[in-house]
Amino acid sequence: MIIKLLFILFTLFSSSVPAFASKPEAADALLKWKASLINQSNPLLSSWSLDPTTNLNHVNRTTSTTPCTWYGVHCDDHGDVVKLNLSTSRLNGTLQNFTFSSFTSLTHLDLRLNGVYGSIPVEISYLSNLVFIDLSSNRFSGTIPQEIGRLTNLETLSLHSNILEGHVPVSLGNLSKLGYLRVDDNKLSSYIPQELENLHNLMKLNMSINFLTGHIPSGLGNLTKLSELYLFSKQSYRFDPTLSRKFELFKGIIFIYEPTFGSHSL
Repeated sequence: MIIKLLFILFTLFSSSVPAFASKPEAADALLKWKASLINQSNPLLSSWSLDPTTNLNHVNRTTSTTPCTWYGVHCDDHGDVVKLNLSTSRLNGTLQNFTFSSFTSLTHLDLRLNGVYGSIPVEISYLSNLVFIDLSSNRFSGTIPQEIGRLTNLETLSLHSNILEGHVPVSLGNLSKLGYLRVDDNKLSSYIPQELENLHNLMKLNMSINFLTGHIPSGLGNLTKLSELYLFSKQSYRFDPTLSRKFELFKGIIFIYEPTFGSHSL
């Protein structure tokens, strides 16, 4: 009888513990990343710490280990981290020690206006629920990983004002929900992928201030939701006459500039 009563009490107690009490991996991952940053003493991240009285053994951790009350961290009702809003947070470091696999519920990642540098890790593909990602105005270098094309829930992708180079990945054409795409002010080269014609929900496209060249895909003129198109280039584009006729009917903002012909705007 006593054993049965204890079992019932244990069951009731266990069900009353918030779900996030058993999810310390997000806290671990954020603390690991914080420790890799150059400015670990950043006062904005002072809340990113564990209660010193907490037993660090995963089995015995309490709700004090949840990062849901930490600066820039937002959780859902289950205690899963769904938003990281760390824009303008004086971050200085890389994403190489950011454990993407610990944040599979993340829908928003905002790191704009910081000093984050280095490459964008291919492990970003673990964030399959991302709707919004803004890595703009940092010092990211290297190429845009093809793996970003696996983030098929994305609606906003902002990578502008970095030092990214190489091709624009054709895999971006897989992002059928994408409404806003900005990769301007980088060192991207080669051509504008024809696959961008598949982005039928696209409303704003900015690929300016790069070294893109070649044909502007004529299918961009068929994107009926597109209202802003910026293609200022440091190289020369080749205009398809069909595209020019389509742009004559375009009711939004177009700014295309290339050294040989000057600017074309409507």
